[in-house]
Amino acid sequence: MWPCEDSYGTEKRLKFICNIIRKAEPKTILDVGCGVGKVTYPLANLFPEIAFFGSDSDRDSIEYARRHQVAQNLTFGHDYSEFGVELYDMVIASEVIEHVESPADFLASLHQRITNNGCLVLTLPNGYGPFEMAALGESILKLIGVYELLRLLKRSLSNKVLAAYPDPVTLAVSPHINFFSYNEITRLLTDTGFMIERYAPRTFLCGFVFDQLMRSRWLLKLNAKISDCLPTFASSGWMFLAKPNGEQGRVGIYKRGPFGRVRRYLKEMQCGIR
Repeated sequence: MWPCEDSYGTEKRLKFICNIIRKAEPKTILDVGCGVGKVTYPLANLFPEIAFFGSDSDRDSIEYARRHQVAQNLTFGHDYSEFGVELYDMVIASEVIEHVESPADFLASLHQRITNNGCLVLTLPNGYGPFEMAALGESILKLIGVYELLRLLKRSLSNKVLAAYPDPVTLAVSPHINFFSYNEITRLLTDTGFMIERYAPRTFLCGFVFDQLMRSRWLLKLNAKISDCLPTFASSGWMFLAKPNGEQGRVGIYKRGPFGRVRRYLKEMQCGIR
């Protein structure tokens, strides 16, 4: 089922990937960190001639995907080795790199999975954009106990039960631990052996508070459209098409700055990891 646009640019992201697939005409596509298959499944339905593989380290998410996201050309697994495929014409890593401990090692491992003429589609949040800044505020409010008071106040004023998201993206507890600037992520791609062929922003505003304010379809469309006119630092999320540059690339250590380390600590506290 093709999703409607939301404040996170879900429809815009799928269209970005679809345009790349139509031009590249890959035979095999690996979706790394696929969660419950929210990206993999609609793509597999749209391109039945392509073999899709979705992998995720979270077993509950993969089992959910296997039950709910079923297509003949789609296979889910916990590890690449389950698929029996060494190299892929396209690798998708959508909203994943902000969760991994070593993003440089992660990109280097993807480089090794792509054919010589293949490509990588990478999407991620702007670590210093409106979404992440709103998320930082949300984390602070939750940790000091104000967030639940605001929820109770909203419920009392609206006389409605606040609904949970019925359709999960992942079942894993995996907070954002990396917060990239545009220069950092582009440099990391170059250092790990990729050249960037295309960039596109996702949306302007999304996340805490913004999701409640933007409900109408025309406003969501405008939110996605307006980001195309903004500088990179003003967008909440980024999308990249990258290809191997013919070199192995250097695998270094990604160092989080003091602000990034504090934000990681707050996120993990919020999720009960610390």
